[in-house]
Amino acid sequence: MAWDARVCREALRVYFDLGRSLLACSDTAGYLVEVTEGLLLVAALRPSCAIRWALSLVRSCLAADWPEELLAHELGEQVAMNIPVVRCPVCSK
Repeated sequence: MAWDARVCREALRVYFDLGRSLLACSDTAGYLVEVTEGLLLVAALRPSCAIRWALSLVRSCLAADWPEELLAHELGEQVAMNIPVVRCPVCSK
């Protein structure tokens, strides 16, 4: 997104905030290891917990309030995805 650094920063803030909030309010038995440009590195007790968190993040991103400039860009069109539900063996959610 070199075309607009401000929009890029705002979009990454939305993404990072979603990821952190899902980790804080969920039973993923995990924690945030590292945040770098465009990356949230999370460690979880079990792979299924990490997958559940990641799928929850994708689902939340679809409903997020993204910057209008991002959505107006030709590559920023909204799409819908069917994401399966994964049950965690630790928390059974």
